[in-house]
Amino acid sequence: MKTMKIFTMIMVTVAMAALVTSCGSSKVTPTQGAVEIDVPCQNYFSDAQFFRGVGDGKSQDMNTARLKAHTNASAELAAGIQQHIGRVVENYRKEMDVAKQQQFGQSFQAKIRTTVDQVVSNTAVACTKTLREKDGSYSVYMALEVNKDEVLTQVNKAAIADKEIQLLFDSERFNQTYNEEMERYAKQRE
Repeated sequence: MKTMKIFTMIMVTVAMAALVTSCGSSKVTPTQGAVEIDVPCQNYFSDAQFFRGVGDGKSQDMNTARLKAHTNASAELAAGIQQHIGRVVENYRKEMDVAKQQQFGQSFQAKIRTTVDQVVSNTAVACTKTLREKDGSYSVYMALEVNKDEVLTQVNKAAIADKEIQLLFDSERFNQTYNEEMERYAKQRE
């Protein structure tokens, strides 16, 4: 009976040791023969001056691959701008009285979505690389950028063009909030 208890204790100890070892953090080592890939145009990030988005596309047709890359980069760029402007609007709204907050937020968010779509359609290509694959298909890598001042200008124009928003909109205060958020964002990237 005593031997059975000792045997059980040994088994539990071994099982615990195996469990602790298997649940511990493990270092991932590259498999033998693995090769690091340098993906073109992937080092373009948003900073204090530009919003940027990167994307890639693959197709048997070069133009289709290019279109896919542009679409993916545009989507990433638009999402980044929307997220940034959303934080700016939220911080700007906090400075307003409660009655104006709701009215301004709903109207302005709708305007911003339309404005961002227009801004993204007029972006500059910061980087593009086209590769012909062994199978004959094309891979296109692309980075798009838009100047942060252009985004701010377009947002201000959209706000001023809407009479309802214009009554609640303080362009100078919004610009200050926008620039403060851009500086915060740039510091995070450093």
